[in-house]
Amino acid sequence: MLKVEPVWSGFSAPSHHVHLAALPGALPGEDDPLPPLVDTSEWSTFKTDKRRKEHLGGRLLLGAAIEGWWRERGFVGRTDELDVVRDEHRAPYLRWRPGVWRQAPLPGVS
Repeated sequence: MLKVEPVWSGFSAPSHHVHLAALPGALPGEDDPLPPLVDTSEWSTFKTDKRRKEHLGGRLLLGAAIEGWWRERGFVGRTDELDVVRDEHRAPYLRWRPGVWRQAPLPGVS
């Protein structure tokens, strides 16, 4: 994962993680579990395999970025303990799943 530090005049900028990878070659089968961070109800709304691959690729990269962010800060967590939820404007954000008692902070993902 490549760490990018933008330079801003007079302002401190948050660090950014950039990770590039190809889209997944195959989709999970109908009876296979979905990977962490992929919501079943949202997944079922996609009409084409192309859209499913794009979404799956984005969630896999998000998981890699979160794990890198935690490692860099010495936090402990697992992506299967997280949900990606949307606010009233449909902007995504992370939250711990109900019943998971973690104190590690979560990065903004919008």
